[in-house]
Amino acid sequence: MALRFARPLALNTLVNAIRIRDKLARMRGNGGHYWEPVPGWLDRYAPGKSFLDIGTMWGEQWAAFDAAQRGASPVSALDVTAPTPACLAEQERRGTDVRFVTGDLHDVHALDELGVHDIVICSGILYHTPNPCLTLERLRRVTGELLILGTNASQEIPGVPNACIFYPGLAESQRLALADPIAGVADGLTTPFDPSLDYSNWWWGFSPSALLSMFAASGWDVVEERRMLAPPGYHVWVVARPTPGWVQLTP
Repeated sequence: MALRFARPLALNTLVNAIRIRDKLARMRGNGGHYWEPVPGWLDRYAPGKSFLDIGTMWGEQWAAFDAAQRGASPVSALDVTAPTPACLAEQERRGTDVRFVTGDLHDVHALDELGVHDIVICSGILYHTPNPCLTLERLRRVTGELLILGTNASQEIPGVPNACIFYPGLAESQRLALADPIAGVADGLTTPFDPSLDYSNWWWGFSPSALLSMFAASGWDVVEERRMLAPPGYHVWVVARPTPGWVQLTP
């Protein structure tokens, strides 16, 4: 009879390391909130600049409104879904002037409609895309000066630099092991991968080293990085500038 293991040794080691790290962080009070560094960046970079918020409708953080209140102008926001009633109500409450564009970041026609903005923020998007390097290249097309990008990430795998975990196709035991640190539902990770959910699926677990290398390979110079433990898990923020003279690889 062939022996079967619930999890490969490397995966088991990784999951145990994550659990220990999370427990120590909670004991030290290092949890925090994933949005914690953003207000400081907006204070520094938004005033007097044009500003674009990618993926505005995905959560409860309204970077476009926050930037407008700090003096950014003009301010635009892109999402694959139209503005929700909650979003429109928040805009009315704040009295900000934000242009909403409904479209896909990977669609060049949507990018043409948006145009280039000085400062771009994109949070909670990269690990939901099948081709993250293409996503980073598309972001270059609309970023004039600076990109602020936040993404859920995975722990570094000892001895395997630049490691990425591709979630679709994992066995259930493997998925659930990796989902252990995640708070709440993560489509495609806490649940089976469903192609019909498209961008709702969690496609990737990036190690921080892989994420930084993806930025370099996609035409970005990283100027700041922050790693933090915050719901829904391990989070990495990257502040980057377009690499001067970079030749766009994709049409």
